[in-house]
Amino acid sequence: MPTDAEKAAPQPLAAAAKWGAIAVLGSVAIIAVTWVILTNRTQPLIVPSTDRPAASADAEQPQAPTIGSLLDLNSATAAQLEHLPGIGPALAARIIADRTQHGPYATVEQLDRVRGIGPKTVEKLRPHITVK
Repeated sequence: MPTDAEKAAPQPLAAAAKWGAIAVLGSVAIIAVTWVILTNRTQPLIVPSTDRPAASADAEQPQAPTIGSLLDLNSATAAQLEHLPGIGPALAARIIADRTQHGPYATVEQLDRVRGIGPKTVEKLRPHITVK
């Protein structure tokens, strides 16, 4: 039976095996990460689907407002509204529900009648929206 002194003594072979295994695993991880980076440099991360033509895919999805264009609150879809800063699915649905219930917006300021949108949010959205 080992004594307390023998139990407390370091096990040189066990320590060397442990550090050797760590070194090997670390090297394999570095090689794997390098390989993934190098092989994906020339390949796209997202491969387009060949199930349907690209033109129909673009036509089905609502377009985000382009830089310099303003989104009309009275004709925007929920998906288009979600592209606005601070507007998620819930607020987009509330905007459309408010527009349906109370009629089209006459001014941008009327957007604050939607629950969850206050004057600060209206000011943040002002450069991106309009009413026609």
